[in-house]
Amino acid sequence: MENYQQDTYFQFSIGILNFTVLRLSSVPFSRPIPQHQHSKNGYEIHYVLEGKGCLVIDSKQEFIFPNDLIVTGPGIMHEIIPGDEGLREFCFYVVVKSENSLAMTAENQEIKDLWISHTVWKTNIKEPFSTYLKQLNQELQTFQIGQHEAITIIFKQFILALIRLYADRERKEKPSYTVPDAFRKTRIENEFLFHSDRITLGSLADLLQLSERQVERYLKEEFHASFSEMKQHAKINRAIHLLKTTKLSITEISEITNFCSVSYFCKIIKNITGKTAKQIRDHESIDLSDPEE
Repeated sequence: MENYQQDTYFQFSIGILNFTVLRLSSVPFSRPIPQHQHSKNGYEIHYVLEGKGCLVIDSKQEFIFPNDLIVTGPGIMHEIIPGDEGLREFCFYVVVKSENSLAMTAENQEIKDLWISHTVWKTNIKEPFSTYLKQLNQELQTFQIGQHEAITIIFKQFILALIRLYADRERKEKPSYTVPDAFRKTRIENEFLFHSDRITLGSLADLLQLSERQVERYLKEEFHASFSEMKQHAKINRAIHLLKTTKLSITEISEITNFCSVSYFCKIIKNITGKTAKQIRDHESIDLSDPEE
């Protein structure tokens, strides 16, 4: 995909929602996009093309990879930190407003509810979004007759596919608990303790036979934390354990614990513990070697 960064004005409607795309970009970057939030009705749609990095929302970090689709809506404080090798994404900014004069059919209500309930959302998916971006890139480079209409249609297809993803997720949610309550806490604790490097909200939901929303509610009720908070806490605890008990380098530990860069790893450790990673290693190391060896 070619590099571009420009203001735009593409308008279309889906149901009673009016969408106006005001800016789009496709550029590689190696420095963090500073923490920011969008105003009322403003959304950014990000699609990661190359590289990896971190999405940080309200100081909680989540790794991002190619084909990650990310939505950030009004009032959501967030930043994107590229990995050591940089990151490339496609991004567009869209303002979404409701047209109250139109008839509120059941489908229109569902579309509106799905959209406004997803102010933060992330998934890894290639199609059909990769195809839409290829079509968009081609239109932006060729300047053919009807270019504005063609690009508007592509954006509408992209957003409609996103809303359908939201709907599919809602319909797949499981209606009730099937894992006995006595086992839930143990399973959750074991997953965060032993599998913090690979656990996802979806995998935990499958393990507990709950929907993702039910898992989030359960974690809030029983552990007083969200999934992302618990995963971050588990990652940090594992990193501190490795600093104290191994001779792995700080760089190696940051990679093992899935931090997007060494500098971000050191920043988080200092913020949480009040000490640098080197201070923890130098002053709190635990010798686990066999004394008879």
